[in-house]
Amino acid sequence: MKPGANERSQKIKEAFDWFVKLDSSEMESALITVKNEAYLKIVQKYKGTPNELENKVFEVDRAFTQLSQVKRILEDRTQGDDKAHDLVNFAKQQFRAKQYRHSLESLEKAIALGLQTEEVFLLCGTSALYSKQVSRAEQYANAVLKINLMNPHALVLKALCIREKEPSKALEFLEGALKLRPDSEIIKKYREQVLSLLKRDSKILEKDPIVMKRRWKRAKLECELQVNDFATSVIYPFKTLSLSAGGCLVEGCNLPSQFQFTLELKKLGKVWGTGEIAYVQENRFTGIRFLGLDTSDAYKIDQEVSALIGTLLRDRLRTSSSI
Repeated sequence: MKPGANERSQKIKEAFDWFVKLDSSEMESALITVKNEAYLKIVQKYKGTPNELENKVFEVDRAFTQLSQVKRILEDRTQGDDKAHDLVNFAKQQFRAKQYRHSLESLEKAIALGLQTEEVFLLCGTSALYSKQVSRAEQYANAVLKINLMNPHALVLKALCIREKEPSKALEFLEGALKLRPDSEIIKKYREQVLSLLKRDSKILEKDPIVMKRRWKRAKLECELQVNDFATSVIYPFKTLSLSAGGCLVEGCNLPSQFQFTLELKKLGKVWGTGEIAYVQENRFTGIRFLGLDTSDAYKIDQEVSALIGTLLRDRLRTSSSI
């Protein structure tokens, strides 16, 4: 880049900004004056060569036509930005008046005009959620998180969108938001609501006739359990000593009272959920109770345990028959 290029570019931008703000009648008057001056210079220079004079006059006409077009394009762009911001301000008024569907419509028009910011996406998502358009609200929450993973409002919005279908994951988003805004009472309130959902689902699961009939099998099964302590931002690894879909036993007693966990099953992959301390034994072992596991995850753990029990039984049978 040539020396002083940035400075010249800035001056050119400033000139264009000034040019766009000119009143149309003032600009037309100025263009006519400059255009006539250009004609006079061309006539004086090329009066002895008619063909060359005709070409130069054509070039001047074309240049000034293009200049007028440039101004119109820049005016449209500026007006588009102004209109988008006006729509957002209007949408905020509609939102305050609890006209959430209308607010969403206004915001989406602003997005179509090119105003695509975290604030606008977040307002869209909130308006969509309040107008019971949960899937659209989640899409806007994802759009914000794609721009900024550390936006606490987007984390809360995402959690509210998925709390009914995936309460364990919703709790993870709320814990992340609470880490960023530890004094927020509203986030703490939402967190308590999701914990209530998890406990409700746990009770429903326990009363499920299929579960009551089947009961969760338990076996000595070593899997990796990662406990996420949001208070200290530390992930603690443990090995399970025994496991069932209702909980597990690990060696160690330095766990937080309630936490998110990731369980790595050897055959059926990962399971995510929330757990709490059920008991501590001999200051060495900790019993963990799983809270509100998705039914599919609970059965996944049970299948892994059942497969191990089946293998052990077959081994015993082979051993007995060989004696």
